[in-house]
Amino acid sequence: LKHPQAWTGLQGKFSGPYSAAAAWIDGRADLGTFTDTAVQRPALQAQMRQVVVRERAQAGERLDTAR
Repeated sequence: LKHPQAWTGLQGKFSGPYSAAAAWIDGRADLGTFTDTAVQRPALQAQMRQVVVRERAQAGERLDTAR
């Protein structure tokens, strides 16, 4: 996705790490998840930095480095 680190609600919509961190912390993702205020929460910013996004080269490729 386009934004590995989101700082605004719009960036959050296109950030895998933000979406994962928000779902982890809030237990859900809804319209309120993607506001500037929601994205800028210190706890969420810290959690977002812990998210690692790995892409597969092909749809059927096995991701052996996954934990």
